[in-house]
Amino acid sequence: MSMRLFFVLVTLAGSIYLFVREHNDRRFAIAALVASSIGFLLQLNVIALRVHYARSVVWAAIAICAGLMWTREGSKNGATVAAAMALVSTLTVALSLRLLR
Repeated sequence: MSMRLFFVLVTLAGSIYLFVREHNDRRFAIAALVASSIGFLLQLNVIALRVHYARSVVWAAIAICAGLMWTREGSKNGATVAAAMALVSTLTVALSLRLLR
């Protein structure tokens, strides 16, 4: 399994977890779930966007939503999942923009 597919699955599972378990503010969980689903479909080549930086934009959207959820979550489990999602998506954006090479 490629590392990007693993990262997509981590963010998808994390956003599903936050959508199901956290009932405080679901707007960001829904946005992260949509962005993670689009990223999953992009990674599996089910959909193709002709924009060069489409995957980076999707990963940045996941990172922003996860960061906002991380700061707003009241429970420790929800904040930990959101922090993991933010870390994975930020790492992927940094790798795709060649900031860490």
